[in-house]
Amino acid sequence: MQKTYLIAFMCLLVATVKLVAQEGRKCGFDLFYNELLNVNSQVDLESHFQAQVKQRSMQKSNTIVTVPTVVHVIYRTQTQNISNQQINNQINVINNDFRKLNADTINVVSGDSKADLRIEFRLATQDPNGNASTGITKTATNIQNVCDFQNGTYDQVAPAWDRDSYMNIWVCEVGGGIAGFAFPPNTPGVSKGKDGIVIDYTNFGTGGTAAAPYDLGRTTTHEIGHWLNLLHPWGTNNGDCTQDDGVSDTPKQSGPVGGAFNNCQNPTNSCGSRDMLSNFMQWVDDRCMGNFTTGQKNRARTALEIGRSSLLNSTGIDPVGLFENKLNPTLKIYPNPNSGSFRIEGNFDNSLEQSFQLFDLSGKFVPIQTYRDDSDLVISLNHKKAGLYILRLKNNKGIFMQKLTVYPSVIP
Repeated sequence: MQKTYLIAFMCLLVATVKLVAQEGRKCGFDLFYNELLNVNSQVDLESHFQAQVKQRSMQKSNTIVTVPTVVHVIYRTQTQNISNQQINNQINVINNDFRKLNADTINVVSGDSKADLRIEFRLATQDPNGNASTGITKTATNIQNVCDFQNGTYDQVAPAWDRDSYMNIWVCEVGGGIAGFAFPPNTPGVSKGKDGIVIDYTNFGTGGTAAAPYDLGRTTTHEIGHWLNLLHPWGTNNGDCTQDDGVSDTPKQSGPVGGAFNNCQNPTNSCGSRDMLSNFMQWVDDRCMGNFTTGQKNRARTALEIGRSSLLNSTGIDPVGLFENKLNPTLKIYPNPNSGSFRIEGNFDNSLEQSFQLFDLSGKFVPIQTYRDDSDLVISLNHKKAGLYILRLKNNKGIFMQKLTVYPSVIP
């Protein structure tokens, strides 16, 4: 199932979900498909991304990755001002879904792939200025449908935190029956300020304002999937089995299926094989969902490790005060992450007494070797356990601290 056309990515540009009783969640792509196609008709994003997936498969990581997350609540009425508890409920749902800890894996037909993506989400503890934060912002507005997917001004009412350091989620009034939308990495025409996930307040989290049948937090799971470059199983070619989602272990499907289809127990066979209706990238009711596949895991991890790699080094979930002085802007560590040697490029004053130290996240000191290569300093971590580390450079001018992500050199 490798053949996917540009139209699939055009659908992801809006990745919309419409609440229709009989049809379930429905993509609103047709509303402005022609305009988007004219703008992006020369761009073959899928071909480029498949090359990245292939590249990652040669040396991939299975390290658990935690994504710093900020939730921006924009409300026009007090009802829309959802509680922190509802937000925390949603964070729990997406963590369970992406780690295969959700109880409703029982919805998955025996033999279908059920993958732990080893991606976790945590509300930020620091804002972009290094101040302590709950990872939640709340902003009042008098704008109706402030998060309209075509003309919304949500990014102006509640500006995004730097997308290179945080996953931004806006919870707000979307309007038009749209439950949510998101953008995959590096989508042409999408500004940094709008690169995130938008969810209608009636489809976010559990309890509170969440309304059945989309009241179990799966709209956010679905849209984060799009944010990580996952497509709907049928692509966008409804009624035709020639296109798909670029993943080999999700069966071809001619189009969306909505609702609960006989209490989640009536599979359809639209392209000569059983449709995987339990998949999180379907449009079925929340209670019928249950799994991502191994192929989707590879695709999502590629998007995170390549298209959104800066998030792997974010300090957004570090305790306030961990980084005594921010990274000297004249110093650069690269490649980060990697599985071998890290180079530090910058202006080093050899007249200063300097010390390098490496710590794991428990604070334990980890011995390292350093050597010079031309003008760069090289830190060798070739034989270190995969995971996150903190490098500390100290001299009489200050302290330099930076996260390093070490990948295993070989994955069985």
